Amino acid sequence: MERNERIGCKWRESKSRYTEKEKEKVMKKTGFTLIEIMVVLVILAILIGLAVPMFSLFSKRRKLENAGRLFQAATSTARSYAVTRQKRFKLVFAESALKIYNPETNKYEDKFTIPVGVEYTIGFKGDNATPFDDSAESPESPSPTAITNYAIEFRVDGSINFGQYTSVSYSEFVQDRKADIMIHQKGETTRVFIDLEPACGRSNWKFVEKNK
Repeated sequence: MERNERIGCKWRESKSRYTEKEKEKVMKKTGFTLIEIMVVLVILAILIGLAVPMFSLFSKRRKLENAGRLFQAATSTARSYAVTRQKRFKLVFAESALKIYNPETNKYEDKFTIPVGVEYTIGFKGDNATPFDDSAESPESPSPTAITNYAIEFRVDGSINFGQYTSVSYSEFVQDRKADIMIHQKGETTRVFIDLEPACGRSNWKFVEKNK
């Protein structure tokens, strides 16, 4: 590329300070080659491939963690009702929700909905005992079966009455063998174990890795 320069009142033509080869070198230095771009894309693909499973695992664990906190909140609320009102309340374990039942009114006063995809078994009721199927239960008319066979009772002092069942021992909970409530997601090995303390009515929970 040529350019004109003015010297005094005269014009003269001058050549560019870069030769064609030098221009090519400059362009190569300032740009990216196809190979460099492909390498970057491969690295990005690897990073994404690693990030997706990690995010999925984190998401599932967080969902179980939230479920554990929900069960803890349900037991705490039922206990609080019994202590503050000085009346006995029951906590019913159903498939769709944990329901707080008032024997005096024969009504459910509160409920905690189970997250979609989360399942649980009732350890104090027996090995692999499933919760009450409440799909046909009317909200206005609690099922006698649910109240009798799928519930625990909170006394006015906050303690728990397991009725016909027996609380899973704390030693089994510590040894990761069993728990009063075991929460899981279908196809996953991670569990949330919940231990209910009969004497005080409080609950503890933790993550446990179990074999399929």
